[in-house]
Amino acid sequence: MSPATNSNFSSVVNGSQVNFTNQSTNSTGSAWTFGDGFGSTETNPIHNYITDGVYTVTLISTGVCGNDTTTSQVNIQTPPQAGFSYQQTGDCTPVSVLFNNQSSENATSFAWSFPGGNPSSSNQENPTVSYTNAGTFDVMLIAYSAIGSDTMSWPGLLVIGAAPDATFLLSTDQTTVTFDNQSIGAESYFWQFGDGQTSTDPSPVHTYSSFGTYTVSLIATNTCGSDTTEIVIELSTVPNAFFGYSAHTGCSPFEVNFIDQSQNNPTSWEWVFEGGNPATSTEQNPTVVYSIPGTYSVSLQATNGQGTDVLLLDGLIQVGGTPDATFAHVQTDNIVSLEYQGLDYDSLRWSFGDGRTDTSLNPTVEYNTSGQYLISLIVYNACGSDTSEVWVTINITATGNAGLNPSGWQIRPSPFKDDFTLYGVPLTAGTVTVSMMDIHGKLISHEDLTYQAGATSKVFKEDHLPQGLILVVIQDKNNRTVLKALHQ
Repeated sequence: MSPATNSNFSSVVNGSQVNFTNQSTNSTGSAWTFGDGFGSTETNPIHNYITDGVYTVTLISTGVCGNDTTTSQVNIQTPPQAGFSYQQTGDCTPVSVLFNNQSSENATSFAWSFPGGNPSSSNQENPTVSYTNAGTFDVMLIAYSAIGSDTMSWPGLLVIGAAPDATFLLSTDQTTVTFDNQSIGAESYFWQFGDGQTSTDPSPVHTYSSFGTYTVSLIATNTCGSDTTEIVIELSTVPNAFFGYSAHTGCSPFEVNFIDQSQNNPTSWEWVFEGGNPATSTEQNPTVVYSIPGTYSVSLQATNGQGTDVLLLDGLIQVGGTPDATFAHVQTDNIVSLEYQGLDYDSLRWSFGDGRTDTSLNPTVEYNTSGQYLISLIVYNACGSDTSEVWVTINITATGNAGLNPSGWQIRPSPFKDDFTLYGVPLTAGTVTVSMMDIHGKLISHEDLTYQAGATSKVFKEDHLPQGLILVVIQDKNNRTVLKALHQ
């Protein structure tokens, strides 16, 4: 008489792949079902699952004296895969870009980075970003799940153009004027000299038929549009004050070389430099240093034996400084809310002292391990960067005391977006009042929950809650349980 068949197996999970080892005895054949619609008759099969989840695996072992069946569950959890596409409204500023998140379905939250965009970062699934400045811009997406994260970086993804900036200098010799084109980003030019004559040369030389006052205009054009600038010139024996400069925007200390371009042979010059060092000068081509950020005016008075002329350019010089990284923080238990109110910055980066970072403006961070953590903020602009730091001490108090939470109430997930599930295993049927409060204990909403003994759950739609730490108070006639959740 043959012995009875005994069905048994073990499994090893590696990502989405599971290796099954048949440990049946007195078996002559195997029939597997993997719980996802697929099966196998191999003795020791290897199976790849397509999606995450908990699957019930069944093995039917056949034998001479009959069949035997055994089942077991496998839990498939794989890290997310970040991915996205985008739709751009145009190639010239202002540009709006819609980013379409194509990350894997098991991703639960996202962190976008848009240097040069508005906003510069986002946690939305499919954000829309505006770009008002020309340039080449990077985009980065980090997708998170319960067991890991994945990053997709796309350097130089967006190339955005802008209309040109038309500007020029000039010098005169009697009735002949030499124009020096200083335009930025232009592809073609159209000059009007104010006497009916025109030119498309980049930097033309034009001779007028007589002395007089003329309005000269320059139209600079590229594929994104055009820009026009005009200057009134006076050709006479009296000076016509005019000047150029090496640059008019920069970071302190900002040095500017001023170049006299006055017409009709002036013999003396009187400069006034608001906010500069020196504040005045009688040199023809002075050099000035600006040490304090701000916007400043410049004036030049040019004089010869026939008279005097003054040119005032209000708000010409724009001096920037490094940003200030000072920030505020509010700590509630193991939750720290951060707030940065700086204005003169282009981008920023937080470090929470536990390996995590963030590029949002006012993040909230939850620590799960007691200890001291150094929170630092680095802010950047075109003139440099600044760093500010603060130490926080976290003391995690155990929440698993059955006397404080006899029904084992839990919030899933935490952090949450617009809804969460309250889950518990009460020993008896009953009713509790579930209240939502902010971190100051102010009541936001409440409702009653009636449940039966055993595993129970309820989904709360809470998209109206403020972002940050939320207190969920569960109250019955005997117990009061307070849970914390982070609303993102």
